[in-house]
Formats: sequence, structure tokens, C-alpha cells
Amino acid sequence: MQDILKIEQLTCGYESKFNIRDISFSIKKGTFTGIIGPNGSGKTTLFRGITGSLKLKEGRMLLNGKNLAKFDYKKKAQNIAIVTQNIEASFITVEDYVLMGRLPYHSRFTFFESNKDYDIAYKYMKLTNTFHLKNKFMTELSG
Repeated sequence: MQDILKIEQLTCGYESKFNIRDISFSIKKGTFTGIIGPNGSGKTTLFRGITGSLKLKEGRMLLNGKNLAKFDYKKKAQNIAIVTQNIEASFITVEDYVLMGRLPYHSRFTFFESNKDYDIAYKYMKLTNTFHLKNKFMTELSG
């Protein structure tokens, strides 16, 4: 089975604070993977490094064999999404939150979702057994 994501010797963190060092792992296509650890162990720092919101100090990341550092913001957003436990968007429905994942696929000045956007969002909400929650507000969901 092919690696969909491969992290090699990743080091990232904050200027004068916490850093994670020499993290290496790979995720196979079609698998579910969890990152677990106690509070303060670096889970959020790792995700910030993967998404690019924290600059890597060392290492590289390959997505489908391509160097993730070479992706522009739009391409990265089309391939990586993180949903955190604490949602800052208080009055947004689950459906609208999922539809935000379609924004990187819109052309400039596209203000409304297409039928294709809804079809794709509904497909994955059904796949993840969340379709029945589509009209609930994000703040109504348990963490």
C-alpha cells in the first residue's frame, strides 16, 4: 500500500518555547490514523507544522510522493484539512462548516456553493456518518 503522507525528521516549534524534534512516520492510503498524547506533548505543534502555519526548522513532508513545501496555499488547502476540537465559528451549521472545505476549489469572486459542492459535502458527511447533524450548530456538538 502506498504512503499518502510521509514525514521525515520533522522539527518545528516556537522561537523561544516548545519544539518537537526528529518526528518521522508515514500514513498509508486508506487507513485511519490518530495522533495521541498527553496535553503539552506536541500534537498541535505537529499539526501546525504539517499545515504550514509553523515553519519547519528541519525535515520534509511528502504528500503522495510530492514535497509539501512546494505546494502553494491553494494546493495545500485542497489536500489538507484540520478540524480542531475547539471551533471558533460559533453560529455556523455543520453543513456550512463542511462546505467551507470547498472554498479552495472556487475561482475568484465565486460567492455561492454550486450543486457539485453540495453533492461532494453530502457524500463525505454520509461517509463519516455526520449527515444527520448537518443542520446543527457547531457549538451544539460535543467535542
